[in-house]
Amino acid sequence: MTRNPTNFKFILTVGDWTARLWPEDGKSPIYISHYHPAYLTDCLWTPRIGMFLISRSDGWINGYDLCYKLNEPSFSYKVTDSSLTSMTL
Repeated sequence: MTRNPTNFKFILTVGDWTARLWPEDGKSPIYISHYHPAYLTDCLWTPRIGMFLISRSDGWINGYDLCYKLNEPSFSYKVTDSSLTSMTL
């Protein structure tokens, strides 16, 4: 779970095979990513507004730009053949 650094009202979580964007005062997510082929392990917001990264258990990182595309990652990058468990900027 991580809060948006520019707008603290939004919280990003990953669990199972989706990422979800929650309003601070809401009971349901306002955005749910598509289902990924591997378990999601971590998420973080980037300094760019509306962009976040998610790491997957199959070694991929997906980048989402909510201002550009909602239904699919803006980019995907294979980092390793091992599982990624956490990320930091």
